[in-house]
Amino acid sequence: MSKLSILITKWALVLSLFSETALAKGLPRVILINSQNGEPYTSVQGFIENQLKDKGWIHGKNFEFVVHSLDHFEGLGKRLWEREKNNRVDLVITSGTFATKTMKELLYSEKPIGSKLSNGDSVIPVLFAVVTDPVGVGVIDNFKDAPKGNFSGVSYPAKVAERFRIIKKFIPNVKKMGLIYADMAQSDSYNAWVKEQLTAAEFKDLKVEFRKVPFIKGNGGHKRMAQLAKQHVEELNGMVDVFISPSDQMGTQDAFEKVMFENSKKPLVGISKKGVMQDWGASFSIFGDVLRGSQKVADMASEILNGKSLKTQIPEWPPVGVAVNKKKISKYGIKFTDEMKKLAEENIVE
Repeated sequence: MSKLSILITKWALVLSLFSETALAKGLPRVILINSQNGEPYTSVQGFIENQLKDKGWIHGKNFEFVVHSLDHFEGLGKRLWEREKNNRVDLVITSGTFATKTMKELLYSEKPIGSKLSNGDSVIPVLFAVVTDPVGVGVIDNFKDAPKGNFSGVSYPAKVAERFRIIKKFIPNVKKMGLIYADMAQSDSYNAWVKEQLTAAEFKDLKVEFRKVPFIKGNGGHKRMAQLAKQHVEELNGMVDVFISPSDQMGTQDAFEKVMFENSKKPLVGISKKGVMQDWGASFSIFGDVLRGSQKVADMASEILNGKSLKTQIPEWPPVGVAVNKKKISKYGIKFTDEMKKLAEENIVE
């Protein structure tokens, strides 16, 4: 056995012993289930952990925080839940559309929290984070009312209408946009919203060219999808005024934005703050604020752990953020205006 394997085995034993100790103490347990290792889930996990700590929830002291990643394999979700449901679980947090869809099939119920299902399992409160379309997934009905079932939380993207308005402010002469997306459920939802907004009088002068790449699972899948997007970038270069990132696993990653910047002759409007602030390739980004949205999920979790009902936690859209790379917008002849400065606040790269 290699030294690395021995180290992993020892660490797994330590975690197992710690988990058993935490259970023996009767500590509340929160299970966070990521759709995949990588962004935006890594950031979301950190934001939630830090906010819970600020609320007084200290891992190992007064609660246990357990993290799993599905890597977009549905069967993995079923297997991990078969193990976890035999332990104490006070709250589940799902991070991402895939994790939420997977756990919805296993955990969704409109019965009261704590009541028993036909299979003998208890109904557990679930909070979602960074989900593109929780209404389409079927875990909530809307963003106005108390949840009908045992799911609530904060969604991921900025509303399409808000995104279009800001794009038109920044690029007044925009007429046609290119949207290259991965064949994923969240893309289906987001693209449907895009098409719906294109029928509104406000955006009647806009058109969108859609191109699809196959969804590739696994931690390196987004890189391979980004490479597949290259052919569509080259095709659309002479047809569109601007590219917009898709609201899916490919669009939230650095590989996609780098491929776009290296091969596109038009600016890219990203969907992630990091796309600008870490210089991935977007000229500017219009995004659901993952930091503040994740903090809100942690606030909801803290209230539930303190005894409040999930029914008091109304689902929310995230706050909208803007980030601008002045050098990149200049490359495409876009002027940096006072309105850009106001909307972007501190999210400006010189």
